[in-house]
Amino acid sequence: MIREISLLGNLASQKNYSYSEEEVERLFKPIFQELDKVRALFDTGSKSTRKVNF
Repeated sequence: MIREISLLGNLASQKNYSYSEEEVERLFKPIFQELDKVRALFDTGSKSTRKVNF
């Protein structure tokens, strides 16, 4: 997984790719959101937002 994230850096080459700030935000926003969710699972002081419904 870390390797795949590192490979995203290859997309930064403006010699080979063109992108806007908005596109960069759309690329990284879901990654950061998911990391925040997972990080919160390790925080013993906060309640998990994940719930199981039966």
